[in-house]
Amino acid sequence: MLTWAQTYDIVECDACGSQFRWHHPDGQPRRECPHCHAPLAAPREDIVNDSRRDSLVRLDLMRDKLWQVIDNPGPMVTVTGRMVTDPDTGKPLPDMELQLSAIRLLLEVNERVRRTCLPATLKEIEGAMERLRAEIADCERQAEEEADGQD
Repeated sequence: MLTWAQTYDIVECDACGSQFRWHHPDGQPRRECPHCHAPLAAPREDIVNDSRRDSLVRLDLMRDKLWQVIDNPGPMVTVTGRMVTDPDTGKPLPDMELQLSAIRLLLEVNERVRRTCLPATLKEIEGAMERLRAEIADCERQAEEEADGQD
C-alpha cells in the first residue's frame, strides 16, 4: 500500500482546528470530526480537484522512475556488494529481483492512479447523464409544443 502517496483530501475542523483525512481508511467520507465530533461539511470541489491533480503529477513521476528501473535495473550484487557476472561472457547480470519489485510497485501506482481518476470520471459521467436528461426533456417539450401547434 502506498500510504505516503494517499490522495485523500486533508480537511481542517472549524471547531477544534485539527487536521485529518476527509475519508475513513475504508474510503467512506467522515460525517464528523474524529477529535471533537463536530459535524463536517464536504471539502470544496476546487480544493479536491487541485489535490487530485497534484497527486496524479506525483504518481506520474513515480511511474517514470519505476519504468527507468524496469528498463535498466542495474547489476545484481551479492550481500557483500560484489557484482554478479555471467560466467560465460563476464558481463554483469541484471538485478531481476529489483526489476520485479519495480513491476509490483508500478502495479500499485497504476491502481492508485485509477482510484484517483475514478471520482472525477464518475462525476463527468454523472454530469453528462444530467445534460442528456435535460436535452431529452427539451426535445420532449418541443415535440409536445409542435404537436399542440398542429392540432
